[in-house]
Amino acid sequence: EIPTVLTKQLGAGRCDECSHGFVVMNRPWSLRQYFASKEAASLAEDYLFVIETDHLLLRPPRNRATEASPVAFGFYYMTYKYDARKLGPVIRRWHDPDDVDPVGPSPLIVHKAQLRGLIEPWWRLCLELKRDREADQALGWVLEMWAYTLAAARTGVRHQVHKTFQAEPGGAGIYNLDDHDIYHYTFDLDQRGQDFSWSKRHFMSRYPPRLPEPPRSAKPSTLTFIKMMNGAIDAFGDRWGVARG
Repeated sequence: EIPTVLTKQLGAGRCDECSHGFVVMNRPWSLRQYFASKEAASLAEDYLFVIETDHLLLRPPRNRATEASPVAFGFYYMTYKYDARKLGPVIRRWHDPDDVDPVGPSPLIVHKAQLRGLIEPWWRLCLELKRDREADQALGWVLEMWAYTLAAARTGVRHQVHKTFQAEPGGAGIYNLDDHDIYHYTFDLDQRGQDFSWSKRHFMSRYPPRLPEPPRSAKPSTLTFIKMMNGAIDAFGDRWGVARG
């Protein structure tokens, strides 16, 4: 089992230790607590791999990070050019938008000293952006991601951006996962014209049952996802939290 460090969630409200109605701010908040823990102080490894609960590891990622340059995934929507009219003026208030990497804080391979140095500016920028009406409205559900990449840019951190760090199949899926390290099941699967769909949003407060067999027309990424998910559910056996299908 992976060693676990439990951290406290942000409180409700709009204080300096509150979520501001945006639970994703618990990410920098929990890392802030982790780096203050005895477990972090005793950690022997030099590099950290930051991932999420909806990440499936397809293969061990290669650590290309250095003490000065983390490895991150390039998100198509994490650039002001995604919506230059809306995002450009907002991002420019905090940093030159052309000098900001199109990344987020996950997936990320980073030297632990470098991440430790980013935590406080990342957290403070979350609060600042959330309290700014224009920024809050423009950045929406990726505000915390922008807080990270802006904090990195403002402290001189530039990332190695890798498009194959993860795959984010949605809809009917994709054909080839061979070059990717992570399957990120963030987008809904929907096989048009077939009786098959799946969304993690249906299981926000309960465990999903085994996934059904996909139609024969399903693309390889969908087959891989179903195989990995069902394999994990089966491995838990009776410990899985739902009646098994």
